[in-house]
Amino acid sequence: MISELKRSANDNTQSLAQTLRDWTGILLSSKIVLRVSLIIIIVALILTRTRMGNSAFFIALMAISLLALFIYRQKPKAFKHLIISFFIIDLIIIGAIFDVEKVKQRISETSIHSETRDEVVRDSIPLILDKPLLGSGGGTFYTAFPAYQSEPFSGYYDNAHNDYIQFAVELGIPATLALGLLILYCLWLCIVTMRQRKTALYQGVAFGCAVAIITMLLHSLVDYSLQAGANSMLFMAILCLAILTNKLPAPKTIKKRRNQAD
Repeated sequence: MISELKRSANDNTQSLAQTLRDWTGILLSSKIVLRVSLIIIIVALILTRTRMGNSAFFIALMAISLLALFIYRQKPKAFKHLIISFFIIDLIIIGAIFDVEKVKQRISETSIHSETRDEVVRDSIPLILDKPLLGSGGGTFYTAFPAYQSEPFSGYYDNAHNDYIQFAVELGIPATLALGLLILYCLWLCIVTMRQRKTALYQGVAFGCAVAIITMLLHSLVDYSLQAGANSMLFMAILCLAILTNKLPAPKTIKKRRNQAD
C-alpha cells in the first residue's frame, strides 16, 4: 500500500478533494485483493491470541513507521495518514471486533513464576559453553538438553523456546553470530533502501521486510519460530527481498537495457 501512494513535487499543496480522490483510487484499484489479504492476516494474528506474536508485530510496525517518517525519501503527503490509519484500524476497529482483550488478558496474566521458558534458557547455557564452536548438531536439542536439565519442568521441551539459544546449542556460537550478522545486514539494507531509493515499489517492499525482520527478531526471544521449516523458508525469502530491493536497478534502467539489447 505504501508503494502505491502518489508522489509529486506539489504534494504539500494538494487539495483535500484531490487527496480524497487519491485515497479512493487506492481503495478501489485492481489490487483490492492485496488489501483484503492484509486485513485477514492481521485478524488471524489477533485471533491466535499469541502474546509475543502480537506484541512483536505492533512494536515492529510502530518502530519502522516512526523511522520511515524521518528517513523515507520523497514521502507522499498521504504517508503520515496511512501510518496513523495502521494503528487506528488495527488496534481499535479490528481489535474491538475480534476481541483483542483476550490477548491483553494473556499478557497481563503472564508471570515469571509460572513460566518455565526462562529456566530452559538458564539450563541451556552450560550446554553452549561445553560445545561453543560446533554445537551439538542441528536438530539435537531435544536429545542434548535433558542431560543439563537441573530440575523437571512442566511438559517436555524439544525446543528451547528461544531461537538464539537453540541455534547456539545446535550450531555453535560462530555460526549463530554469522546468521545474526546476516539478518542485521538485511535490516540495514531495508533502511538504506527506504532512505536512498527513488522507486516506490522498492521502498514499500523494504518497509514490509524491515517490519517482518524486527518482528521475527523479537518473537525469537521467547519462541522457536525458525525451527519450523515453513517459517524459516518464508523468512529466507523475506531476507532475499530485502537484498533485491537494495541491489536491483530502477525499472527505467532495466527497460533501457532491454531496448539497447534489442
